[in-house]
Amino acid sequence: MESKSTIEGMLKDTPIISNDKFTLSRNVIIKSNKNHTADFTFQKTTGEVIVKYDISSKTRKTTLKFNEFVMEGVHENSTWSNPIENTESMCYYFAFALPDKPAEHLEFYEREIEVPWNVNNLKLKIKGKMTTTLTGYVEIDNRAHAKLQSIIKINEVEIPDDAEDKMGCSVNGTSVFYFDIYNRTFHSGTMAVHLDCYSKAMKIESDGNESLDIRMEYDHLFTFDRLE
Repeated sequence: MESKSTIEGMLKDTPIISNDKFTLSRNVIIKSNKNHTADFTFQKTTGEVIVKYDISSKTRKTTLKFNEFVMEGVHENSTWSNPIENTESMCYYFAFALPDKPAEHLEFYEREIEVPWNVNNLKLKIKGKMTTTLTGYVEIDNRAHAKLQSIIKINEVEIPDDAEDKMGCSVNGTSVFYFDIYNRTFHSGTMAVHLDCYSKAMKIESDGNESLDIRMEYDHLFTFDRLE
């Protein structure tokens, strides 16, 4: 996974801007269950983050450690029985998606998407749609593979009436996956996801209860390859 992000904030009329570049590689172990679901174990790994602060022109490089986590009960259409609420797992809601019924060539299939979004001590959900189309068949390793293309548009956030903070989040993306129709397994794929989230929050108690306006934009590029 490669990720680029821009974080912009304003605190007491002072701009706070940083640009990050993040690289991460994970191995995933997939265990099939008898109820037509699978468990995905994302093994622990490390990732490199390069941060550039516009206000000071300084660059900082950091290596981060990521613990193992498991996506349990993943259905064939990529919905989860037990969702995990973290930023990285949010993007996997859109990966490995098969239509809910046998796919016809060039016919598109829509399904509702609902993913968790935790912000300012609130547990919210972002709602939208994912449209998947069987665009054709290609030959990979001398076998026929279905080519599945998806468009992701999620921007409906239900904000509680009593919430003091202004906030919002949208997710837009596209993906292309290749499905081995003989072995009935995914072969490979790519997925690009853009997240745009903003909030007015973070009270600075020691500084006169000032609020911090912050906007975060993320561009994620995921590359998936099957390891034999």
